[in-house]
Amino acid sequence: MYLSLRLVSLALCIAPLASAGNNSTPLVQACTGYSFPRVACMYRYASKMPLDFYRKASVDISNVDTYSSTEVANDDSFQQVGKATFLVWDQQRGSEILGSDPAYDIVFTISTGGHEAPVYVPDTNELWFSELGKGELHQQVISLDGDSPTISEVLTDPPLYAPSGARYRNGKIYFSAGGGNSTLEGGPYHPGIYSVDPKTRKSTIEVNNYFGWYFNQVSMPTAHTRGGSPLSHFCTLVDPRLVAHGLTFQHRPTTWILTNTVASGLVILVSSWTRDLTLVHTDAAIVLARNHGTSTVAPQVQASVYRYDPETGAVNIVDDTLHCPNGVAFSPDYKTLYLTDTDAGVPMIDPRVPLSEVPSLQYNSTNRRTVYAFDVSEDGSYLKNRRPIYTAKDFVPDGLKVASNGYVITGAGKGVDILDTTGTPLLSIQTNFTAVNMVFGGKNLDELWIVGHGAVARARLNLTGPALE
Repeated sequence: MYLSLRLVSLALCIAPLASAGNNSTPLVQACTGYSFPRVACMYRYASKMPLDFYRKASVDISNVDTYSSTEVANDDSFQQVGKATFLVWDQQRGSEILGSDPAYDIVFTISTGGHEAPVYVPDTNELWFSELGKGELHQQVISLDGDSPTISEVLTDPPLYAPSGARYRNGKIYFSAGGGNSTLEGGPYHPGIYSVDPKTRKSTIEVNNYFGWYFNQVSMPTAHTRGGSPLSHFCTLVDPRLVAHGLTFQHRPTTWILTNTVASGLVILVSSWTRDLTLVHTDAAIVLARNHGTSTVAPQVQASVYRYDPETGAVNIVDDTLHCPNGVAFSPDYKTLYLTDTDAGVPMIDPRVPLSEVPSLQYNSTNRRTVYAFDVSEDGSYLKNRRPIYTAKDFVPDGLKVASNGYVITGAGKGVDILDTTGTPLLSIQTNFTAVNMVFGGKNLDELWIVGHGAVARARLNLTGPALE
């Protein structure tokens, strides 16, 4: 009797396995109300593929593998993934994001180098972004006035070198600059947070060192506001081993958060009750910057998250668990801070290696490519309850933004992923260029502008950015 029950149990376990490779339902399907394959719905997240599937993991950072490159021999529908502009993971919420008439277009073709720090300036109806090129000091400015956007170059006074993150607040742009060079014209240049008046083009240093050490890179600032009193000021600097780009403003006790990754990332979080601004910034560029030539200095400090008080100038550590902190953004209620760890990009950080012998950035998909969420303490003085919520399906989660409804948006490889607060994918925008960072722009903050290697794109969805001050 016992033996027969064991055999029955074994048979029940084997039966499902025998049919696991035979999907009767196509993985990629048409979405009700949208043209196919421009908009493609992924059946149950394509989490069960026919057994004969294979995705090659590339180690070539110039040709990183993509989700669409997955070979699924026994499901022809998967070939449509590469033809789609929008991949819908959650049909109900994904369709709500798409709205009735989703649009995506390439607005400008630009150089194939890295582009970062997109920021919308409502005062002038302009979108600024940077080019992370060796010796490049100009910023790119897109005017959104008129029927068609136009693009031009701007040189601030003094110039900014290699900003990788930016946020707007109260008439100024706050850039997280990652370039380090003592001989470049207009220098010396050191990573830090710099404010710029977009009308006069005047720039001012806000913070540029940690007890005399250079930040590895300050990157990706983001600004948020919240009503009520007292107000706060959070500034986060992220300094990973990759190019840094992270800066966030938050209405809570005045605080700046900066991140500094091991040999490349620094995040500073600051709390004070006297101002109404929070700035979060990631500091990672010196490491990556050294690999692509925008910094001549090897990293000097470990990867950490710090607190910076713009009222007193104090800098305090709040987290040192991320290997390469990079993108950063607050939730709309400022109770959650999202950070990306882009450790899959492997830089040379050994200070004993001469600059002339530093190789290009390497890539290892088995290293961290993760979005994390942290709870922010009530007084804004520390972070707690770190948890991973998403590993990028392509490349690394680089730029990071949060929509007005709380959805998390990250640029990852050949596209942009839109997630809910738990990290569940809802919608992906697929691009034909490496999407690095993005920002909501336009007078209604209803255009998602995407910058990266080779192009500037714009998506019009049923999604808006948080209000600006």
